[in-house]
Amino acid sequence: LLKSLPSFVQEELSRKTIDFQQIETERMLAEMVKEELDSRQSYDGKFSAVCQFLGYQTRGSLPSVFDSNYGYALGGGVATLLRHNLNGYLASAANLYENDETTKVFGVPLTAMLEVKTEGHAPYAGIFCKEVDLNGKHFQEWKRLRQSLAMNELYENPGPLQYAGECADLSTKLLAGEEGDGHPSYLAELAILRENASVLLEKLRPGVSAKKLRIANSSLQTLRNVLEEL
Repeated sequence: LLKSLPSFVQEELSRKTIDFQQIETERMLAEMVKEELDSRQSYDGKFSAVCQFLGYQTRGSLPSVFDSNYGYALGGGVATLLRHNLNGYLASAANLYENDETTKVFGVPLTAMLEVKTEGHAPYAGIFCKEVDLNGKHFQEWKRLRQSLAMNELYENPGPLQYAGECADLSTKLLAGEEGDGHPSYLAELAILRENASVLLEKLRPGVSAKKLRIANSSLQTLRNVLEEL
């Protein structure tokens, strides 16, 4: 196994004191992919990797069944986006609480995630960190349980990851709360929104009464104001 790794990784692993944080796992993966592509006679493209630090992933635990399926789904989504030359998109997935067959993978434009801030100087766009909603249902549930969790030491890891058996396919409490409580999934919500918009446009075609038009415009303007405040 050691001899199969790139020479710089062999050197890093041969030191008396190994600093796992400094092992360039991302560079190793890039070089091994390049070596594999060079060995394929059917591949005549160019491969130029841009690496990012994977130290935390290197030191993390093994992925669960959910993690593996989620990563597989996102990887397939990225490949599909690349196949159709769609740049500037982020692969995402919905219906994660259910089984693999109902999981839906889709692309999200990165511009949809951008916010514009001014804060005393010229406006600038970015994807900014979100604070924990202390009034949200997830934090409130944690707040309700944290005293008993601490007193009974229920915060401890119950054991190693399970890849088979009745516990292997359990999903997280967060997903169960967001997607398993009877509410439509994210994609289903978007479909409902499109359907409502279509019905609205159908009912407000030219020739509709001025009263109905004023009511619709007033309601939509209120909704727009609320969304801008959020």
